[in-house]
Amino acid sequence: MSRTSPGPSGSPLPIRYVSNVARAIRLAFADPFIVAGQSVTLGISGGIVIAPEDADTMQKLFRHAELALRQVRTDTGSGFRYFSPRLNRVARGKYMLEAELRDAVANREFKTHFQPKIDFNTGEVVGAEALARWIRPNGKIISPNTFIPLAEETGLVTQIGEQVLEAACESARIWMQEGFNATVAVNVSPRQFQATDLTETVLAILKRTGLPPNRLELEITESMAVSEPEKVARVMRPLRSLGTKLAIDDFGTGHSNLSILTQLPFDVFKIDRQFVSALESDEQAPAIIEMILAMAETLNLKTVAEGVETERQADFLRRRGCSMAQGFLYSSGLPHDAFMDFIRGWSSKTQSVRLKTG
Repeated sequence: MSRTSPGPSGSPLPIRYVSNVARAIRLAFADPFIVAGQSVTLGISGGIVIAPEDADTMQKLFRHAELALRQVRTDTGSGFRYFSPRLNRVARGKYMLEAELRDAVANREFKTHFQPKIDFNTGEVVGAEALARWIRPNGKIISPNTFIPLAEETGLVTQIGEQVLEAACESARIWMQEGFNATVAVNVSPRQFQATDLTETVLAILKRTGLPPNRLELEITESMAVSEPEKVARVMRPLRSLGTKLAIDDFGTGHSNLSILTQLPFDVFKIDRQFVSALESDEQAPAIIEMILAMAETLNLKTVAEGVETERQADFLRRRGCSMAQGFLYSSGLPHDAFMDFIRGWSSKTQSVRLKTG
């Protein structure tokens, strides 16, 4: 049954007429405008609410239109969308999750887990990537795929990132005191990079935790590096002078200006897991990985392969000169105590193999 809206004379106006009006508005903005002699193209988007079916008050009318507009921007970035009751249910769920997320930040419910990195040459654990895990007081685990996009949208990712960074540095200091030569890598989100004085934040946390700067590695995305190379260089300059390393995460997934990347102060390229997982099924994946490894060798950079799950993948990467690997073949992300047990056991196993082959 089609939804209708009152027409000018009170007669029902078919919903298709409303769609025609929306389409005409989009077409009117399709051609560029000339402003001060410059050609300017504008996108347009909107939410459509039918009264009284969707809203019986002015307040609901605007709220529901805003929900429809947000959905347009999330899905396609521009265009028009009709409100539906489902959007209201989704919004209520999102608001509840946001409230829980704010409480979680205040109560420090985010725990830091560590996924080991294995050196292909020595076979030793040489570091770990810090991973944020949201564990509710009742033991329920909230997926990062659920809370990270919302944390980015609300700006809470900055506080979460700082909590993870501090916990990671505290753990890495303990590793050092236990005699393990392992660094910790911490991801810096685009929002965190924009919203804070990252240099001062990192320096303050290093000072509080007592971790030497050369035991820390910061990871940023390829797209962030390319979009703001000057800021990346400025932020990292004082940190790198102290020995902190910089890694480019998910390398190969974007459409990068390689000339820009080669001028930035990177120490590590991280090969995205999608290329590693495709090694045995996509004939293009080996060539892409070999290209990344060749580029890293030319620039004298280390490489880390993410998402290594099989011995065949590890063997290919090892033979092609990849520096390190992380993935379920070795271990999933582990809380601090479990990671300490893992690194002790791995170290003993490595020494035993050396004694047998020495």
